[in-house]
Amino acid sequence: MPRKHQVEEEDAATLKLGSEFNNAGCLMISEVKTLLEFRAENSGKTASETAVFKNTKAYVDTFSKFNDDTSRSVREALTRHIDLGLTQFEIAQLANLIPATAEEAKNCIPR
Repeated sequence: MPRKHQVEEEDAATLKLGSEFNNAGCLMISEVKTLLEFRAENSGKTASETAVFKNTKAYVDTFSKFNDDTSRSVREALTRHIDLGLTQFEIAQLANLIPATAEEAKNCIPR
């Protein structure tokens, strides 16, 4: 009798996002803003006129916290602490949320 595959239960509250996210890179909102600005400047008018592009750009303009240089520095600083065992998702969320204390970070980003 064939063996049934056990399906891993996904739970965002505990960062069980599914196997497809295990090695996925995650961008900070500020990095997405930089990429969208680059695309708007370099891919012509049509790409930046879509509703999805405009809505996404409005979102990142509102919630982006860092300029390009600071964004790069924040990522380097968080990535440097490999001993903490942070996932790509956790690194991006720490940068996006900018928690004031370690306790706030622990409450916002479950482990």
